[in-house]
Amino acid sequence: MIQFRSTPFLFSVISLSLALFVLSCDGGVDTATVPFVPVSDLQIQVKVSSGELFSTNQQEFRVPTFFNVGQLDTNTYTIILGKSVNGGEKIAYTPIGMYTLEIDAIDYTFIIGKPDAQDLQIFEASTYNEFSLNEIQLKALIDSWFKTNCEDFSCSNLSWQNDLKALRKLEHYQLNK
Repeated sequence: MIQFRSTPFLFSVISLSLALFVLSCDGGVDTATVPFVPVSDLQIQVKVSSGELFSTNQQEFRVPTFFNVGQLDTNTYTIILGKSVNGGEKIAYTPIGMYTLEIDAIDYTFIIGKPDAQDLQIFEASTYNEFSLNEIQLKALIDSWFKTNCEDFSCSNLSWQNDLKALRKLEHYQLNK
């Protein structure tokens, strides 16, 4: 049987640690809140219509898009998976995922979105999980489109992220606008 002869010492250490922990937790910390645009209010101006060639500031892709593309900033774009929309037209959308890659040592982010207008929609999924499970072919087409275009460039780190990551990227973009 183990006997604790230093129980008062152990009790003092635990009590002191607990007291320091409680004192260090300040519930009254002021944090800045920045209004985030609700998902239902997101809009993007279409830069490249479905069927046109897409280019970044550094690269021109050789395979036409099968989606509409809008640009948020230098290396962040929005892919709208829906019927073709005229270039320059604004479209409301809901983010359902994100695709990232590195081209010639430059990081690019593509927010994957679904148009809010029913007449422009081509699939029913409204979350990344639904999109990944029910729209496997569409997801594979996007992947193939990037890989085919990457034959001309040095691409790496191609990856998918969920709708939460897309929302965080949009929030970061709005904070730094």
